[in-house]
Amino acid sequence: MVGITPRLASMRQYATILRLPGAWWLILGAFPGRLSFSMSTLAIFFHVDSVTGSIASAGLCVGAFGLVSSLTAAFRGSLVDRFGQTGPLLTFVPAYTMSMLTLAWLSHSTWSSVALSGLAGLACPPFNMSIRPLWQELAGPELTRAAYAFDSVLMNVAAMAGPAVITGISLGSSTRTGLVVVAFTMLAGGSVILASPQSRRWEPEPKPSRQTSLVRNRAFQLMAFEGAAIGMLTGMLAVAIPAATKQAGQSHITGVIFSAASIGAIISGMVAGAKFKNLAPLRGLVVTQTALALVAFLLPLTHPGTAMALVMFLSGLTNGPAHVFYMETVDAVRPPGTQVSSLAFLWTIEGSVGALGSAVAGRLVTATSPATVMVIAASFAILSPLAYVVGARGVLKPALAPARELPGGRRDDHSAVEHAAHIAAGESHEG
Repeated sequence: MVGITPRLASMRQYATILRLPGAWWLILGAFPGRLSFSMSTLAIFFHVDSVTGSIASAGLCVGAFGLVSSLTAAFRGSLVDRFGQTGPLLTFVPAYTMSMLTLAWLSHSTWSSVALSGLAGLACPPFNMSIRPLWQELAGPELTRAAYAFDSVLMNVAAMAGPAVITGISLGSSTRTGLVVVAFTMLAGGSVILASPQSRRWEPEPKPSRQTSLVRNRAFQLMAFEGAAIGMLTGMLAVAIPAATKQAGQSHITGVIFSAASIGAIISGMVAGAKFKNLAPLRGLVVTQTALALVAFLLPLTHPGTAMALVMFLSGLTNGPAHVFYMETVDAVRPPGTQVSSLAFLWTIEGSVGALGSAVAGRLVTATSPATVMVIAASFAILSPLAYVVGARGVLKPALAPARELPGGRRDDHSAVEHAAHIAAGESHEG
């Protein structure tokens, strides 16, 4: 009983988060939008492969979508940091919906598909990066890690469901229907977030007049290098895995394999938020990313099926805590006034390199084999923990502080219960 009580107390943090006024707006808005994002890559892959009959063309389109989305992410993040959330979301959510519908009906060749995929990437809403500061503001400093873990679980539930759902729709109904579903799930999620009082009243942090840009910030240069390595890993696997399942005549299990990683992330993310409350985020990243590198080299040794799904599940076990630690590390080292643009900058690097990885992988799988591409992808995973080890001795040192001492919340240190009571009483978060 002595050991059970602390566990129950830790898990009660999630119940506290669910009771916070505004939490359900974020939950009901975040899930459909993230489901749309989690389905988009495979929806494009299956549709372009169906239209052109070419895996290489499908990989090129996935790369175009990811590249344009990533290259413009920092710009969209800066819009939110400057103007708030309502205007940018009100512009990009309907634009994304229309771009997916256009891709569904007007892609007839490789180059028309590439162009329309790039247009869809340009229209991607600043969705996930807008939700993160809302959770931080809602939860307060003592519940921030649990809130990030809870949000990570929601993200991974969507990531688990998305590939399986879109595989079933695209292969069972039509690839066009798959893109329609991607379009309208984003419209539904975006509409809920836009209607959220918390999103509408959210105000950006003041930004100092003289401040080094993120590009010149040494901490963010190192994190960008790490993000590029992970981007290459995930970008290449996004093509190598569906290519492997297709060559094995097992395309129908593609979604299940990707979903296995999300199941692992859901389990480990819940544990990380509840149990590791004082672990320094940078130390957590070194451990999780080292484990990821080891797991990545197991993937090319597996055959599409149970074994590949198991390895992806293991990779997910590393990703759940890593997502939480990553958010906290960004909070610890980011400059003031960059709540959204800091993460957007890093996603620009990671996503752009990931798009390059997808495009390269589309060519390599036809010239070599999916297993060879997986080996190349795994080699990039080694660079991630190395970057964090180097950063721990210098520019990332602020993230070595215990989690509850990090400056990300930028609030006075009142208790989580008091914070919840203030919100329930209608007091402002800044008050």
